[in-house]
Amino acid sequence: MDFVRGASLSEGGKAIIAISSITKKEISKITPFLNKGPEVNTTRAHLHYIANGFGVVNLYGEN
Repeated sequence: MDFVRGASLSEGGKAIIAISSITKKEISKITPFLNKGPEVNTTRAHLHYIANGFGVVNLYGEN
C-alpha cells in the first residue's frame, strides 16, 4: 500500500500493479469478484494501471 500510495501521490507518478494471469497449469486467475476472505491491498483511489499477460487496463477513477 505504501508504494502504491507514494507512486500515486508523487508529482507525475502513476501506480502500476503487475500480476501473473495464469497458473502453472495454464488456468486463468482472473475472476469478476473476490471470494469471501481475501484482503484488498490498496484502494481504488490510488491505483492507475493493472498489467497482466492479457494486457493493461487503466482503472483510475473507475468504481
